[in-house]
Amino acid sequence: MSYDNSIKERILGVSPAILEAHGAVSSECAQAMAEGTQRLFETELAIAITGIAGPDGGSADKPVGTVHFAFRNGEHGFARHLLLFGDRESIRHKAAEAAILLLFNDLREEKE
Repeated sequence: MSYDNSIKERILGVSPAILEAHGAVSSECAQAMAEGTQRLFETELAIAITGIAGPDGGSADKPVGTVHFAFRNGEHGFARHLLLFGDRESIRHKAAEAAILLLFNDLREEKE
């Protein structure tokens, strides 16, 4: 997990410019995190999730429950955004489930 922006930068290679322009909770950041994860672990498949699980940290633009997902499968990548509801634990659990379902659906669509 890379909750801290400095870890996103140092370990995953997220550009400080992305964090400054879009924030840590953004599609752009999630995509950079997925690319960094793929590179770091030398894997074909990578998933990144960044969001605001609460109870604090939300804003009018990014309320608690805002979650951005990014996926990499080889050179193919895509991102999604959801607004989830519940307490911190529930939002984190729902985000993990959603990531698996989003990836499964994308892989299934590729085969069709």
